[in-house]
Amino acid sequence: MYTRAEHRGFEKIRVGGWTVLVSSDFGKASESLFPPFGQTDGVRGPFGEVPASDFARVFKCSVVFRGWCHRLYVKQFLFRSTWDFLKHIFRASRAKRAFFGSLMLAEQGFFAAETVALGERGFGPLCTSSFLITRELVGAEDLYCCFDGKNKDIVCKSPGAKRRFIRALGETIGRMHRSGIFHGDLRAGNVFAKSSNGTWRFFFLDNERTGRFGVLPSRLRLKNLVQLNMLQSEAVSLTDRMRFFKAYLAQNSDVRNRWKELARRTVIKTRRRLQHRSCGDML
Repeated sequence: MYTRAEHRGFEKIRVGGWTVLVSSDFGKASESLFPPFGQTDGVRGPFGEVPASDFARVFKCSVVFRGWCHRLYVKQFLFRSTWDFLKHIFRASRAKRAFFGSLMLAEQGFFAAETVALGERGFGPLCTSSFLITRELVGAEDLYCCFDGKNKDIVCKSPGAKRRFIRALGETIGRMHRSGIFHGDLRAGNVFAKSSNGTWRFFFLDNERTGRFGVLPSRLRLKNLVQLNMLQSEAVSLTDRMRFFKAYLAQNSDVRNRWKELARRTVIKTRRRLQHRSCGDML
């Protein structure tokens, strides 16, 4: 059964037709704050668009507030089709679902980008526009960067360091599934890692389809494992993948007795998706 967190700690305001929930913590001291270099409150930096899916627009910006410069991301959610628009007569906006998904993760002891504000605009119960503002994850990189990018020197600096990283990732995903949590899009680009006091923390983005169940359905467990296994990197060996799986199973005793079948299905479905992707690239 799906559950969602309450929006405690947010204040509702109305601005220019928008209903906005703003975090009451916004502006308080945080490790992601930077000196404003003499700028006054209200000064906003340039809005630079960053790569996103075809159904969203994401901008990176900064704003000076209460004497500090905040680095933020603004995500505008777009409708995928006319049918998608009509569906939102009966369901929450994508921004609101991402908002609740991130709060639920935090309440269950996991990490997501800090939500600063949720905005919605519409006619009556119908939401026609929505956005989400989150704080930049300072010092964190996605899994692609951890294995093939600038963070590779930290994660793969030694066999021991890489083993610790992979075990930590497997344990984290294992705890999520043990708690009944399914992430709607658990691809490597939506998982960010940050080293803190010698341990790894993992942050989860794009939480609009993230939900919690009393018992996690097997098809959703498999879907998340395949999404992560889609990460292709020369730095990730077959032994590394099995090390991840072993750490994952250590957190999920209920599936240990059928681990071979789960591993087999994960591998088969991953291969199919990779083949489909290759065919798409060829076309």
